[in-house]
Amino acid sequence: MNHDLYKALLNSQYLSTKELLRISSKKILIIGAGGICHPFITYACSSGFKEFTIVDNDVIEESNLSRQYLFSRADLGKNKVNVLNQRLNQTYPNLKIDAVCMRADEKFLFDAAQEHDFIIDCSDNFLTRYQISDVSKELKIPLIMGFGGKDQGQVFFTSNQSSSPCYECIFPRDDFQESEISCQTAGIVPLLLGMVGSYMNMILLNYTLRKIEPKFLTVFNLGDNGVRQISVNQDPNCTNCFKK
Repeated sequence: MNHDLYKALLNSQYLSTKELLRISSKKILIIGAGGICHPFITYACSSGFKEFTIVDNDVIEESNLSRQYLFSRADLGKNKVNVLNQRLNQTYPNLKIDAVCMRADEKFLFDAAQEHDFIIDCSDNFLTRYQISDVSKELKIPLIMGFGGKDQGQVFFTSNQSSSPCYECIFPRDDFQESEISCQTAGIVPLLLGMVGSYMNMILLNYTLRKIEPKFLTVFNLGDNGVRQISVNQDPNCTNCFKK
């Protein structure tokens, strides 16, 4: 590992060289290469994480550029995951990125998740989020989810142990699964995506190093400059946590 790349991080004394090596061995599955993925993977790489699978079937459009800052006009029409792979390797040449250009379905998620230590949900629709939640719960793989719309961003983490809440405990699928709301349709203030992605990386780093597990939904609200943390417990009516 090139320690010069991480000199400032090591000088902070937040982690040791040994811990940096431990971080570099973790395998991260990222679903979605849009506006939340960009700040997340930028700071994940700068924190020492090296092995990623990024899954997305989208190509780059002009409307993406204001919030997906690792892309440029020269990339229009190209696959997002391939451009991310190329761009990140220019700065971090020792990265191991598997760029998967497809829309993740439940079978793919189940197979791919078993080869990773964490799942990072940067997707932009409810159906995919429920599939990710189901798979991560079944396989007991830690899951970090980020989402945003209009003037609000949210982050949720679950270690997916037996007593851990899941995404459906907060957002019952009968109420949300058919919704077609996305950043594109609902609109989003781009800076919120930066806050969400950065906070997701902070959770990843702290859980990897110290098993610090936030037991709440974190909400960023641009309207009042507010950050709220809402305590989350398992919902006894959740069909994902309490399957019959």
